[in-house]
Amino acid sequence: MQEICRPQRKGRNSAAEARRDIARPIRSAIRFRASNLREITESALMKDRSPTIRNPDGAYPICRCSGSRRPSLSSGRGFPFRSDEGVVVRQRRASSDHAENFDNARAHERMKPMTVKSTPILLVGSVPLRDEAEVFAEVAGILGERVAAIPDGETGARTNWINWQKSVMDQAPMIERRQHVDGYGAVQVDLYSEKKDHAGERAFPPLGYARAALASYATFRAMKEEGRIAPGTRFQVALPTPFAPMMSFIEPGSFHRVEPLYVAAMHRELDEILSAIPHEELAVQWDAALEFAVLEGVFPAPVTDFRSLVGRMVELGSWVPDAVAMGFHLCYGDANHKHFKDPDSTSLMVQVMNDLARRIVRTIDWFHLPVPIARDDDAYFKPLSVLKTSPDTQIYLGLAHVRDGREGALRRATSARKFIKGFGIATECGLGRRPSETIVPLLRMQVEIAEAIDGLDA
Repeated sequence: MQEICRPQRKGRNSAAEARRDIARPIRSAIRFRASNLREITESALMKDRSPTIRNPDGAYPICRCSGSRRPSLSSGRGFPFRSDEGVVVRQRRASSDHAENFDNARAHERMKPMTVKSTPILLVGSVPLRDEAEVFAEVAGILGERVAAIPDGETGARTNWINWQKSVMDQAPMIERRQHVDGYGAVQVDLYSEKKDHAGERAFPPLGYARAALASYATFRAMKEEGRIAPGTRFQVALPTPFAPMMSFIEPGSFHRVEPLYVAAMHRELDEILSAIPHEELAVQWDAALEFAVLEGVFPAPVTDFRSLVGRMVELGSWVPDAVAMGFHLCYGDANHKHFKDPDSTSLMVQVMNDLARRIVRTIDWFHLPVPIARDDDAYFKPLSVLKTSPDTQIYLGLAHVRDGREGALRRATSARKFIKGFGIATECGLGRRPSETIVPLLRMQVEIAEAIDGLDA
């Protein structure tokens, strides 16, 4: 496996020259590594894929999530080897840190050096303010050093997670809109299928994620140079796993033929982002929601087995070079402020996190998982005691809820602390469906919660 060297910043005449110099050697290395890993992973996945399950209603769900967190460079731990299945994984060193009361505070040090011990905060992507400039200003001003990376808020057309991808589906030459169905959260979902006898181009047009990211990064960079965003803060980009729009918009009979085309399109989007944004300023989060809906048995799907679903996430992790911070948002949906299913405990999420940590070669900088408002009991958090992620991985618990504020969050945090230490906090999901006037108070509430959790260790 070719080793990817981290870029070294030197004196530059302009930021543009720096980005170009960094991008050229790294991009070719990324492509070498990603393409080879993709071939290996796809080969393994094809063996595991289950037969297509046809859903007579075709009603696949829409859910909403997003976010990310701040990084720093890490040498990584362990050494790579090839498993019996031919997939490159990393052998982790055994550590007592992974036992009960696992302490992952070291992860935030990688993301962002802190002068005092404090509870970090993650923004899970969408922040419905006027535009990216207002998002950057409010987040930097209120959350300050507690936030490691700042998203652009996914404002405008991107507010409702993947719904805006329907315009991309309409432009794709090899598929056509067939029907409307009721989706999760009473959303009208357009289903698309392959065109019969289509002999032309089989590729999705640009998905729009790179275009939005590069436009927002220009604002981010300017505000950072003006001193309005703290040095070392990263620009975060949240991307849905391709499984989400494919499950939501593609009818089951076309799924396996269309999915690889969308995966390739998402890879092109990420490559464009990696080529334009300095890696040491970037954080990428993969939003995984539909995977959990399928694993929990909520929705029928063309792919249902654990290894194939998580394997798709493993492939996405292989696309992101080490110098870029990367994490996963494990989502149970938030349409109408309701989950598609309330998780019974963190058990399934721990299984997924452990499998990703075992199979992805690079460091996973963070995981975010939801905590339902009613779950302040030990049973919900107990599976976290068998979490086997790296000490470099920050865990964020979505225990901040508007309805019970600081007091409720502290109850949930107190139970969680019996099984995991050093966790950060967040809301359960993105904020995109909330009124804009509630956002600033909600940001301040999270600071109050973080300060209260700090006090538990005082």
